[in-house]
Amino acid sequence: MPYTLDFLVLEEIDFLAIMLKAPPVKAELDSHLKQTPNGPQHTPWLQEMLKLVVSSAQFTTEEEGLWDIDVNLFLSEETSVTANYTPRTACGDLVVRGFGEWLKQMPLEALLVYTQTSFADAGTT
Repeated sequence: MPYTLDFLVLEEIDFLAIMLKAPPVKAELDSHLKQTPNGPQHTPWLQEMLKLVVSSAQFTTEEEGLWDIDVNLFLSEETSVTANYTPRTACGDLVVRGFGEWLKQMPLEALLVYTQTSFADAGTT
């Protein structure tokens, strides 16, 4: 049975989503959120998780090629979530269901912090 990198990423993202629902994990992560001096959206573990999710959800070179060949086919594949459970879909689920349902608006605020940091870093290079 072929095993590709995208299957590994899917398994890792799904594992993280399951672990986030475990009460001991939630309790530990909540304690870190409460201890962050400049706001929970700056919590290191949340920023690292967002970095992981954003990088795992990137388009692959193969998908870029599909876009160049046929935009309609690309969009058809991308919107066929039930047929294709992709790393991008898993990352979206993790953010919406894993973080969003638990932390409400905080993941959105943390994503804004992550984006600002990323663009600030890109401007200095």
